[in-house]
Amino acid sequence: MIGTHRNRHGSFLVLALGTLVLCAPALARVTWIRKSTTTGDLPAPNSGQQQTCCVVFDIDGDGIDDFVIGERTRTPSVVWYKYNGKGWNRYVIDDTPLRPEAGGAAYDIDGDGDLDLVLGQDASGNAIWWWENPAPDFRKPWTRRLIKNTGGRKHHDQTFGDFTGAGRAQFVTWNQGDKRLLLYGIPSDPKGSEPWPSTTIYQWTTGREREGFPSLPTDIDGDGKLDIVGGGRWFKHLAGDKFEEHVIDEEMAFTQCAAGQLVQGGRPEIVFAPGDMDGMAKWYQWDGRTWVGRDLTFIRHGHTCEIRDIDGDGHLDIMIGEMGKPGAGDDAKVYIWYGDGQGNFEQTVAWHGQGIHEGLLGDFNGDGRLDILHKPYSHNTPRLDILLNGGTKKAAIDRWQRHHIADLPARAMFVQAGDLNGDGRPDLIAGGWWWENPGTLGGKWKQHTIGEPLRNMAAVYDFDGDTHLDIVGTQGVGSQKNSSFVWARNDGKGNFTIHDNIGYAGGGDFL
Repeated sequence: MIGTHRNRHGSFLVLALGTLVLCAPALARVTWIRKSTTTGDLPAPNSGQQQTCCVVFDIDGDGIDDFVIGERTRTPSVVWYKYNGKGWNRYVIDDTPLRPEAGGAAYDIDGDGDLDLVLGQDASGNAIWWWENPAPDFRKPWTRRLIKNTGGRKHHDQTFGDFTGAGRAQFVTWNQGDKRLLLYGIPSDPKGSEPWPSTTIYQWTTGREREGFPSLPTDIDGDGKLDIVGGGRWFKHLAGDKFEEHVIDEEMAFTQCAAGQLVQGGRPEIVFAPGDMDGMAKWYQWDGRTWVGRDLTFIRHGHTCEIRDIDGDGHLDIMIGEMGKPGAGDDAKVYIWYGDGQGNFEQTVAWHGQGIHEGLLGDFNGDGRLDILHKPYSHNTPRLDILLNGGTKKAAIDRWQRHHIADLPARAMFVQAGDLNGDGRPDLIAGGWWWENPGTLGGKWKQHTIGEPLRNMAAVYDFDGDTHLDIVGTQGVGSQKNSSFVWARNDGKGNFTIHDNIGYAGGGDFL
């Protein structure tokens, strides 16, 4: 409960709250517990500062997700991590100098019952490698073999799936140097076959690079076969090695992506996030004739994009994370949009202040909840963080505590709450001012002036459609008679530009 109250000293702003109001939206959502290399919960991959790839899968078959990290400037170049009950132990997969690119995938290539690892080389070479998982005896080395060693360089993103309906999986990779999308059948004797034969199923000649695959392949058109999604497109299998390109949004060619049933019924929805540039992240829904895009928020190098049921309510959610260097720096955020299965989403910030690159979801401590593997590329590296999912907690409705926020400079007619500076916490707005949520019960709420001549807030809403909350109000103070409306355009960081172009001439006294 938020309100203004008066005593003999004047007006003041109070907040009656449970702790959820400081750090979470109105509905019960996930709490996150950070584990980090900075606090000794797990060792860094190596001493390098270019942590490129990240793959999540159960390496040892114990039912708990493990993860692989690749770094391209130091050795060991490829390592994996296993949960030990308190933190994570690091083990070496490859201690030779390699330059793995972002991406990677896991599949049981040799058919021995455990998952093997695939990584592609960056722009320095034309190789794609696979490593034979030595499980259950990890005293044995991971044997590295070649899938590709000819043609173009750079292989950003890989995936496995039965995309042709053959009853067995194929391997698909982008090859940016050759401007191709390549399809590989897994050889009957993969240990004795180097390199593998491939088929080009799509190529381009101009425009931005193509990249990105969903971490979980999806059947887009409901024909019973998994489809390939990426590069602003999806690809439908026709026959043999023939695929048909379907453009979803040409502007989303150079993006990371995810796919899943965000809205019950119909085709799965698709999310694209600008992975190596700044721009608007969007989700797309098929209306029977075309893909309709809807804005999520403006993203700075959103190289993390996932769709999963993060809060365990039975509805899929969206996670997008911003890189730090390049990217948003110390302002980088991990966004989660909690869905209701009807196309409505509640935007939250799971973490703020550390860049994330190729971040993935998985159950890293075996408690049955999805956690976040928070891997940066070069922001404050070497470093890894794991955000453990602490579950959801419902706020008690009869345990409110009253807190004094500030003395009002002048009487205000209304009090509203909303995230004005993009940090994921609801701020307070009253009169001609707003108060920045400190995120802690004992923290100081910093007062900001919205800007003259807006002196009496009437409503808080995203009036210009840029996903940032704006403010409309009058030029009067308190209950002064005034019908001159102005509005304040928010830049997303709580800085406002005042506009007097409403042109209301209907009269009236005060709000």
